[in-house]
Amino acid sequence: MPEEAELTGTTGAMKRYNVLPMASVDEVIWLDASGYELARSPDGFGLYDRSDLANDYVLDAAGQATVRRAFAPSGRR
Repeated sequence: MPEEAELTGTTGAMKRYNVLPMASVDEVIWLDASGYELARSPDGFGLYDRSDLANDYVLDAAGQATVRRAFAPSGRR
């Protein structure tokens, strides 16, 4: 389910960005692969942590910016 985000380091001109989550105290900072901050979203329940780096996320900047998980590993080896 997409979650709303606020653009902070981009104008959204590309409309779609692959991002990584960096969990903070009460928010998630969404970074591109180079480490530049692109957006922030609230995380009042502390749902994000280091384990989320294994997932792929997409920031959709068309209209209201949202972030959604695009891929999650199955956990099988």
